[in-house]
Amino acid sequence: LALLAKHTGGELQFFSSFDHARDGQFLYEAICRDLSRETGWEAVMRLRASRGIRCTGFQGRFFLRSTDLMALPNVDEDKAFAVRFTFDETSLNQSHFVLQSALLYTTSRGERRIRVNTVSCPIVSSMSDLMCFVDAPATANIITRTIADAVRERGVKDAQNSSQELLINSLASYRQLCQSQYAGSQFGSTQQMLLPDSMRLLPLLLQGILKGPLVSRDTSGAFGYRLDDKAALLHAIDVASVSRTSVMSYPLVVPVFPLDADPSVGLALDGVTAEADGAEAAARLAVVPVVLPDAVTPSVGSLKSEGVVLIDDGRRLHLWMGSVGASRFASLAPSDASKHGDPLALARDLLDDSPTSALAREPKSDFGRAAAIVRAIRRAQGGYGPPLVVVTQGSPMQARIDALMVEERSAQHMSYREFLGFLSKQVQTRASKA
Repeated sequence: LALLAKHTGGELQFFSSFDHARDGQFLYEAICRDLSRETGWEAVMRLRASRGIRCTGFQGRFFLRSTDLMALPNVDEDKAFAVRFTFDETSLNQSHFVLQSALLYTTSRGERRIRVNTVSCPIVSSMSDLMCFVDAPATANIITRTIADAVRERGVKDAQNSSQELLINSLASYRQLCQSQYAGSQFGSTQQMLLPDSMRLLPLLLQGILKGPLVSRDTSGAFGYRLDDKAALLHAIDVASVSRTSVMSYPLVVPVFPLDADPSVGLALDGVTAEADGAEAAARLAVVPVVLPDAVTPSVGSLKSEGVVLIDDGRRLHLWMGSVGASRFASLAPSDASKHGDPLALARDLLDDSPTSALAREPKSDFGRAAAIVRAIRRAQGGYGPPLVVVTQGSPMQARIDALMVEERSAQHMSYREFLGFLSKQVQTRASKA
């Protein structure tokens, strides 16, 4: 089924071990989004570049008709494409080169349109200038897609090793450049790992990729991944945006209870109050932005027994409740089932957008503020939000939460500090041999 969706630009929704009580609402939202979003039909997309630049690879959902022409039976805003270019240095004698994409499609109203995007990029003469303008999240997106392809074709171990080698070689080249430009200075002889500011996040994002379910057997086991789960993940990465792969690499963790530090967190920015009419407040709170709490690091230290945090791993949202905070937070929920610890009922209460919901009736209450944060983060992903899973500390699903704490050591993977130390040694050794 995934191949059919891949070559037609279609959509594949996968709900592992589908349960209507748990997944029914999210399936409904997904179908509504698929049927109502703006879609282009019978489309073709061609990529052009300046002389000396040529396309060498595409990643996404399409059918490749020629080296630079993609056939897209349908195309929509929820899918992203990745394109690789190579260049001939002898042909790049201008100060800039130009990339252009042209999409010809038919709208749902039968209109034939063409959309053209053109980007002009400067050409630099030194490697240091090039590396100082690296887009780390976009590079991590390309690496994630490349790892997914390698997992399909060559296996997990090869995918892991090749991605690490890519990063080590890049950092070794930058270290050699610094040592040659600043020879004799303290900067040129330092034993610390040298990173341009633009690439400081790249080791962190790569480590998160390697510790995620795409590659890590630890995480796949913690999430109970079966063959269909892994296939659905590979299929999702085909069209994942930069923001989505960034969260998949480094999960977003935000506290939702208690929120005593800042009384404005979780409240609407436009001043919607509890005194507003229920239906009006529910409609406005469903779309207006809210003040979000500061994110915390995905580490065990962020999981406090008296707190409740929301974790976004790019595929679903996890509401983790500490052993002490769970009963306190559940007691604030409007339904009796939630008060008695029913995780499905608690998830429904948090996502309820009816005029009688806690968010509409009491937006300034602790539960109303928590619901506003959950809904805002779901909306931020665009389209339809991911499923919400409630996990209590010490429950069988705790292993999933532990696997998402990517800064911590696991059975098969180093902590982030240890990973940086490993990279530093490998980079120094590689740079000294060159």
